[in-house]
Amino acid sequence: MRLIRVNFVEIHIFLNPINPKYVTLHKISDGAMKQFGYTENHLPSYGERQEEIDEAKSEDGDLPVFSREVPVSSERHITNEGVSVEYSWKEPESRCIKVKNMLFRESEKLGDLYRIGRKDGIDRVVIRKNERTYLLRKTSSDIAKALYRIAGKIGNSVEKIVGYLKTLFGSNYVISVVESDAWTFDHSLCCDNVKCVDIEDMELPQKKKISDLIVEKLSSLHSRNLILGNFSLDNLLIHNNGLKFTDLRKLRASRKKTFITGEFMTVMRYLLSAGMMEKEDIPHSVAYYSTENDEGCREWYVDTYGKKPKDEVEIISAIESKLV
Repeated sequence: MRLIRVNFVEIHIFLNPINPKYVTLHKISDGAMKQFGYTENHLPSYGERQEEIDEAKSEDGDLPVFSREVPVSSERHITNEGVSVEYSWKEPESRCIKVKNMLFRESEKLGDLYRIGRKDGIDRVVIRKNERTYLLRKTSSDIAKALYRIAGKIGNSVEKIVGYLKTLFGSNYVISVVESDAWTFDHSLCCDNVKCVDIEDMELPQKKKISDLIVEKLSSLHSRNLILGNFSLDNLLIHNNGLKFTDLRKLRASRKKTFITGEFMTVMRYLLSAGMMEKEDIPHSVAYYSTENDEGCREWYVDTYGKKPKDEVEIISAIESKLV
């Protein structure tokens, strides 16, 4: 305690033993003591701020363990491929997702993404970051890197891949962004701007419209000799102005046109069985697809029947007969 006199007023100064930056003053005036306080205007350095954060998190038992874990240090580099970030960690206490290293496009503000409060190894994660929605899907390192390289060249048929990361426990995730409000059949992706939709709640015109968009986007993808590998309604993100394929982990190139046309037929059978389209919708869809992928359909015909087709009509009729 210190005693000072200011304008004939005695003030007793007490340093707070818990927080020395906070000072309590007792004013002696007219024989009465009045207490008030102020906080010292001290701007801590970066190291002091980090130390305070660490101490607060480690001492607050009400916080979950994963929220008290922060990286020890980080390194960031801007390369031709994007922004590269690497984090160093202490011995982990929880099994939540902690980023070891990450690469992402400069247009995305993911530089402060270092931990996600979900169990490491989970198949898919939806996060909201800087007013953007991101989808993380567990895959191999090679597939994540390949999707990052080629997704931007595919066009408007697929979701936008913006990065990939490796976790402290060795899991790899590819990162895509939901660029506008969307609807999905996959309930695990539902969040504020990705709404769930059930096929039972849809009217027939809505189903037909979505089926037409699927054929259109699939035709565009197949024209680049790319196949989805495993299609379902969960592979769709439906937007106000169109549709995109999501979950590209099985996307691959195929040199054999027969496989590509085969996937189209598989998708058509799936849409029929799911009630998304009816048999009378088949001729229009096959005609559109055949026009967009004439070479592939011709190769399929030759491989299936062992002869060249007379004309395009014969190809379309052959594909229709396999579907109905």
